Amino acid sequence: MLTCLNLTFRYGDTVAVNRLSFTIRRGEIFGLLGPNGAGKTTTLKILGGLLQLQEGAVEAFGFSLEKAPREIKRITAFLPDRPHVYERLTAWEYLAFVASLWNLPENGRWRETARSLLRRLELENDANRLLESFSQGMRQKLMLIAGFIHEPKLWILDEPLTALDPRSARFVRSLLRSEAEKGSCILLSTHILDTAERFCDRIAILDHGSLVAEGTVAELLDRSDAAGKKGAPCLEDAFLRLVPQEDTSVKP
Repeated sequence: MLTCLNLTFRYGDTVAVNRLSFTIRRGEIFGLLGPNGAGKTTTLKILGGLLQLQEGAVEAFGFSLEKAPREIKRITAFLPDRPHVYERLTAWEYLAFVASLWNLPENGRWRETARSLLRRLELENDANRLLESFSQGMRQKLMLIAGFIHEPKLWILDEPLTALDPRSARFVRSLLRSEAEKGSCILLSTHILDTAERFCDRIAILDHGSLVAEGTVAELLDRSDAAGKKGAPCLEDAFLRLVPQEDTSVKP
């Protein structure tokens, strides 16, 4: 289980995350939605250990982020929205490098997992190519494969499906659902509302760093009164009602 309590983060005088609290249960896929600048990526970077915790408390599977950050990192897979890789390595060399960072044996079962996922994600024939030649989508697939190497319990994913082709995106969704069914916590951000509606068990909507609403799609529809909308209401209707559009008109 992952619990965030009053998470707050500032860039100078700018509050990027404002007293954010939520809980993700084991076996749950939890989505973070919000407009640009809502605080989604900052939140994920804090939980993934890329930004230092400033205020609030985070606990994952019994470990405190403040007191036991290394223990949390050991059980976490973090996939950023713009994967950074060592471009002079081949795909397989990169995966072997990641395995070495986790002190996994050279001939460990991670090799079988990696080979299987390379094949399923259509990277098998690219395993010996330098990463400098990989597209963003290919890099995203490789980072996902790398995440499986140490068998994490907590997945933190920033826009994990954006650069993927439809076939790969469907397979990744099935992979993550399988991980959730094994008891992992899956936290992801996305701007694709249709994906969030069909894929996430619960959703938190952020705006200007604050939590606007949280719940299942049905609960968000009820809270936003979108359920009473003519036709078939959807998450987009709830989102647009819960997150007011800023007035960008030019005033005299």
